[in-house]
Amino acid sequence: MSSDVQESEVLSSSELVSVLKAAAELAIGDRDDGVRATLAELDGCVVDHPDLLCTVAEMWLELGDEDSAERLYLDAIARDDGCAD
Repeated sequence: MSSDVQESEVLSSSELVSVLKAAAELAIGDRDDGVRATLAELDGCVVDHPDLLCTVAEMWLELGDEDSAERLYLDAIARDDGCAD
């Protein structure tokens, strides 16, 4: 972990569980504000894995938030330009 990243900003296991929970809720057709709130909690987190960034971006896109999705897709590409495929 770099010294300029605060430990509280790194994605914790409970935040990862929140991502998985939001994905499961979307998979069963839940599109309510609860999913949005769960995903919004991740805004201050540092996610270094491009695949996880793309997963969260896809959820925002499914919820109709193209701006949040685009921001995460671009972040994923910046970390690994091979994920643009």
